[in-house]
Parts: sequence; structure tokens; C-alpha cells
Amino acid sequence: FKLLHIEDWSPNNKTARPNLSPKKFFEIENVSSLKGSNLIKYIFDHKPSAILLLSVDTLTHRAVNRIAKFKNIPTLNLYHGVLTCTDTSPGASKNMNLLGRSKFIFTRIPRMFFKVIPTYFFALKTTKANKKVYLKVLQDLYKDALGLYKVLAASDSNCTSYAVYTESDKIHAIEKYNSTDQTTFVVGNPDLFNFGFKKEDFMSLSKKNSGENNHIIYIDTG
Repeated sequence: FKLLHIEDWSPNNKTARPNLSPKKFFEIENVSSLKGSNLIKYIFDHKPSAILLLSVDTLTHRAVNRIAKFKNIPTLNLYHGVLTCTDTSPGASKNMNLLGRSKFIFTRIPRMFFKVIPTYFFALKTTKANKKVYLKVLQDLYKDALGLYKVLAASDSNCTSYAVYTESDKIHAIEKYNSTDQTTFVVGNPDLFNFGFKKEDFMSLSKKNSGENNHIIYIDTG
């Protein structure tokens, strides 16, 4: 496996990510210097047999997913947490802090115009997208700027398969990404057993002797 982290483009990421391979399972590749066609070419010059995505709603991930579909390369969206523990309704963004959102947007303007948008437009050109898709991206940029939650994902966010933590997230994937029961799989939290979690630990805190257990587990919900 080769891991690419788009957050390397972040202006706050002053130093390159260390090229470490946790448990020698994958190699981490820094992509801070790649943008537009360079990023896309770098990915697909490796001729991947499949692509795993932890996010599919940003324009950069959509660009990769769009070209993967164009080249008939299967993609898997692995949910990076339990998404349905938060508000995913159409009005989820109505109570947003506008000042905080403005600061968030301001710090990302250079990356958006010099890296993200060129990457996505290169993908549109490569896949021979029609004019409606170009107009749709302007609408998406407007919604992203306001932090409006997308109930239905863009068509180039749809992956071949989905792996989610819970049954509720399976419903979420089917409704938002137009997936199916056959292409959406509930896999649970993939991290628990890597940290020594045992089957008998499930519901252990609900038992009378739970006070004897001095271990603490933090589960990130994405």
C-alpha cells in the first residue's frame, strides 16, 4: 500500500510527514509539492489495482475518484468514523459560527485556488466532463464556503464499494452516495482489535465489576 495524505497541502503543515511504515503495512508518501495534473499523474502512473478513500466529498478526492471510474479502477470509501453520531439532516449547518467559518475559509484560499481547483478541473478535462458538471462545481464551492451539509453527494463522489462502522452508517451511505445493500458493508471499528481489544471487553463497563477495569479506550468518531 502507498498512503497519500492531501493534508500535506495544508499551510499549517510546515514540515514534511515522516516516511514511516506502520507495521510495514504501507508507505507514507508526501505530496505537498504536487498539484493539478502532477498529483493525478503521480497517482495513476503507479497503475493502482484499487484505491481506498477515507473521504470522498472534497474536490481533490472527487478528482481522484472521477478518474479512477473513468479508468475502471475500483474504489472503496472507508468511513473514517461513525458519521451518523452527528447531525446529517438538511438543516445541519444552520447554527454555524460565521466568524469561525470565515477564518477557516481564509486560511484555505491559497490551497483552494492553486492546488485543489486546478486538480479538479484537470480531472474534468481528462474525463471529458460536460458543461453541466463545470457549473455544478461552482454551486458546490458556494455550499462548501458556507459550510452547508450535502444530503446528496455529487456523482463523482460515488465509489464502487463502501465500508462503514455501523448499520446506521450503512443507511447513510445508501442514501447519500446512492450505494446499494450489496456494495455497502458494515465492518465495525477496524482499530479496536489492533489495540488489544477482546471480544469479552464488549459491554464490559455495563457489568457490576466494571470498576475493576482501569483501562480507558478513546474512539474517534470522525
